[in-house]
Amino acid sequence: MRLYWVFLPTFEIDYACFRIKLFSITPFSSQFLVLRKAIAEQLLNVRVEFFQSRPKYVDEGKSMNKVPHKFQEKVQSGMTYEKYFRDKCHEMVCLAEEIEQVLGRKKALEIMGKARERFIVDLTRKERGPVDSFEEFKAGEKNENASPYFSNTLTLTYAEETANKLTLHVTECLWAKVFKEVNATDLGYVLHCQPDFAYAQACNAHIKMRRTKTLMQGDSYCDHTFYWEE
Repeated sequence: MRLYWVFLPTFEIDYACFRIKLFSITPFSSQFLVLRKAIAEQLLNVRVEFFQSRPKYVDEGKSMNKVPHKFQEKVQSGMTYEKYFRDKCHEMVCLAEEIEQVLGRKKALEIMGKARERFIVDLTRKERGPVDSFEEFKAGEKNENASPYFSNTLTLTYAEETANKLTLHVTECLWAKVFKEVNATDLGYVLHCQPDFAYAQACNAHIKMRRTKTLMQGDSYCDHTFYWEE
């Protein structure tokens, strides 16, 4: 009974008309039964619409806690991915500001961008090593993107895949989110977007990357296209 209040505003006028009609006909006559069936169908339709439009909940029927966003998943240290990324972002922003005071913003971004790119190249060569084929590269990309770290900090789809090309569309990026919050997307770009080109080359000199959109720069998604070039 406690759910019925949800439907009353919707049926206030219809129910009033129904009540007038109801008292003007013989109870349990064919007209009465038709009207009763019509009202029952309307109530059922509204209940279906109501339950379909509700937010999703964990353990429906037992708990009414909203499903947390994946950015709120915990890393090994116990803090959430979002808190961890926000702290790292703050660290990089502070460093950039210190360099900026001495050399200016442009030089600060250049220095930090080069340092980050060098780190990514060294890490890629150490952990993945040079790949021998584009098939091996694609398999490595998919495996890495399915890892807890990337699956909890990025939302992506594989828009196109051929023997020599792999296109990813990224619609959520935690790095873009935290750098936008502190109005430092120029720094976020040189640290976490620009090195992607060097990363591709570090995997194999034949692998190149094209990109025309990034979340960091205000687009609705990132369009990474990796391709093999002889």
